[in-house]
Amino acid sequence: MSIPIEGFAEDKAIAASKSHSQAKKKRRDQINAQFATLRKLIPKSDKMDKAAFLGSVIDQVKDFKRKEIEVSKKHPAKIYLKILFGMLE
Repeated sequence: MSIPIEGFAEDKAIAASKSHSQAKKKRRDQINAQFATLRKLIPKSDKMDKAAFLGSVIDQVKDFKRKEIEVSKKHPAKIYLKILFGMLE
């Protein structure tokens, strides 16, 4: 018994399309899970759309960096500890 080539090619294309769709869905689910985790860390973020939320996260990270620089100028020993324990980039 032989399988028609046209049918085999169509089945293969359908399987590849399904696999690709599953991979895209898995990626979207992972991104949404990470967004959910991040939203728990950022106050008042539950009603923001993704673009506004990312903007808020960026602003807060910049603020943390600025505060870290201020603290390191006042307390240089803290920078040494961060380097020692691998917490500094």
